[in-house]
Amino acid sequence: MSLRIEDAPVNTPCRIVSLEGEAGAILRVQELGMTPGTTCTIVRKGFLGGPMELTVNRTHLGFRASGNLQIYVELLHAA
Repeated sequence: MSLRIEDAPVNTPCRIVSLEGEAGAILRVQELGMTPGTTCTIVRKGFLGGPMELTVNRTHLGFRASGNLQIYVELLHAA
């Protein structure tokens, strides 16, 4: 079951399933390492839908959910 990245709980590992939206926005996040199959973790979320901090490939990224890009993830269970 996939959900939007902004709906995923904090400190839960998840795997990126798909990217949907404008081609330019998709290309930009792919350049940052957010490609389908990549594991990421939401470190913290901003107040009222503000920016969130993600860990992707041992790199911390700031990300703001927007209407021109949707990232869908699946939750992974901690081993």
